[in-house]
Amino acid sequence: VPHFTERVYESGSLVNVLYHGNQKGFVEQEVISDLTRERRASLLLKNNEEAFVFIDYSCKYKCGFCQMANIRGKYRQNAKEQVKRYLKEFDDMGVQEVVLAGASSTNYDQEDLAEILSWAKANLKTARPVIRSVRIDDIDRVEEFLDQSYLHIAPETGSDFLRNKILLKTIRNAEMHANIERVIESKGFNQVRMYCIAGIPTETREDRMEYVDMILRTGELLKQHKGSGEIRIDMYPLMPQPGTPFEEHGMVGIETFRAIRSEFEEVVRSRLSENIEFRLNPFDPVSHAMEGILNTGDIWTGEFAFEVYKAGANLNAVKKIATKYG
Repeated sequence: VPHFTERVYESGSLVNVLYHGNQKGFVEQEVISDLTRERRASLLLKNNEEAFVFIDYSCKYKCGFCQMANIRGKYRQNAKEQVKRYLKEFDDMGVQEVVLAGASSTNYDQEDLAEILSWAKANLKTARPVIRSVRIDDIDRVEEFLDQSYLHIAPETGSDFLRNKILLKTIRNAEMHANIERVIESKGFNQVRMYCIAGIPTETREDRMEYVDMILRTGELLKQHKGSGEIRIDMYPLMPQPGTPFEEHGMVGIETFRAIRSEFEEVVRSRLSENIEFRLNPFDPVSHAMEGILNTGDIWTGEFAFEVYKAGANLNAVKKIATKYG
């Protein structure tokens, strides 16, 4: 608790924490006995056009790059009556789309999810619950509830070895391809959104080209079943999240990440059918670098980030303040 502590640094490293609380060294706490009165599971965005309702906490899986199961404890669902309450509140506000958010909607009990969505269809006037991110290996559990024009999944990499042995995410390409084809055909999706992580330990160019092959194969499926379509990739560098196996690994540099993105986009565009639109979201690598720093830092990192912000909030500012801090 910063108000009650003083951190002592030497050469940028934390060496001691001095406590300035009451005489016994305790910090007062408040016990909340009725959590139903607390707004802890919803978020409103975009001028009431979109909102999020978090349907669960933590995750059933322990992927090596993700903090969810590593630091948030045992998986637990937000009660279905609580989810309905938030949906009703957003409906009364005129919200159009409410994302049922969590690590993966496939974690949530299938019967409870069916009850929530059936209730929403019968009782809500404007709000439409949407399932956004799902694990493609068990998408059959929520397939009937996908009421949107896109499929949103997270392969992370095109390499079975990197995904299964390094990232510890237990999905294989053969299973993924089969499920993608089935749901594109059955649901009539015209857009597929995917996440991609760059800079995974032992990653090679060949691994990234396997992801390119996955995109091309998905593009052919969209062309076959819809005649056209769109594929959107959100690419991020591997973040050294605290509490995960990669917290000491570090990140790829800004220029390396730029080069990976540039080559990836060039290869996809040169080989993808002209009927398929391709979007590689142009996230600024500098912002990712800062996110990685903030993810792993302490109060000193906050001071550093604030100095960078005051100095212009760009790469030159980062270099300037980094030099100042040594």
